[in-house]
Amino acid sequence: MRFIIQRVNQASVCIKGKDSTNKIGKGLLIYVGINKNDSEESLDFISEKLLNIKLFDGENEARWKESVLSLGIEILIVSNFTLYCNFKGNKPTYNHSMDGANAKILFEKLVQKLKDKYKEDKIKTGEFGEYMFINSDNDGPVTVDWDYPAEKSEDPKEQNKKKNKNEKKEKKDNK
Repeated sequence: MRFIIQRVNQASVCIKGKDSTNKIGKGLLIYVGINKNDSEESLDFISEKLLNIKLFDGENEARWKESVLSLGIEILIVSNFTLYCNFKGNKPTYNHSMDGANAKILFEKLVQKLKDKYKEDKIKTGEFGEYMFINSDNDGPVTVDWDYPAEKSEDPKEQNKKKNKNEKKEKKDNK
């Protein structure tokens, strides 16, 4: 799963064609992209992490000391398959996103885990698969991204070998 997490003073989501709006005050606005390889096995860990990440100041403006859970504040969580965008030329493709039916199930289970581990009335969401208007008053701004599981990063030595190989190929091609 891929998360874009924003610290906000307030945020809201309105579903196109509907009058209802979900709003939060101080808290986190979290966009969630679900990868085709994601499963519900990691939802306990993910929900704990989202509730406990320390993106808020503590006493005397001490940085990165408080979390949603410790402050008793809110989360607005919104599904967003476009977080797994790739480009084929100039056209976006979403071949790494999970299909809608399965992603909806996984997203709803994540939302329920957050509600179960915290307070149901503190977790708000948009409507899966619908066109939404999202407003936020970012605080900081603090915006972080998080992939879970983390993508495996390549060993720097391997990166250098590939870079050198590509440079040699380019020199050869330019002759």
